[in-house]
Amino acid sequence: MGQSENSMPYYLRSVAFGNELDAQESGYYLFSLLQVGKILFKQGNKKEAKRYLDLVKENSKRRHPANKEAREFSKKNKLL
Repeated sequence: MGQSENSMPYYLRSVAFGNELDAQESGYYLFSLLQVGKILFKQGNKKEAKRYLDLVKENSKRRHPANKEAREFSKKNKLL
């Protein structure tokens, strides 16, 4: 198990806190969603990965760095 897989519970916890506090526009929340999506993609779960990357795009403005990275990752890995 790699470093990123070990961090998955912490990213999911950050997402849960963001939802609890209604802070879906915070950087912690958005970048946690992004990392969860990347980890899921790496594990071969493309459908779930796309769902998390779409959440990044839905909860951020187009110019936000997390949104840009999610769009680029989706395009590069054909998750559109």
